[in-house]
Amino acid sequence: MAPKRYELSEKQSVRISPLIAGKASDPGQIGTDNRLFVNAGL
Repeated sequence: MAPKRYELSEKQSVRISPLIAGKASDPGQIGTDNRLFVNAGL
């Protein structure tokens, strides 16, 4: 299934993942799905 126009593709998600807060290497609680969070903002 192709992503909708306003959603990140898998390739885009992988490309921006190092820039998003909430990575496993960050201290504290992390989000479970950063891609869903970014898609909500789009």
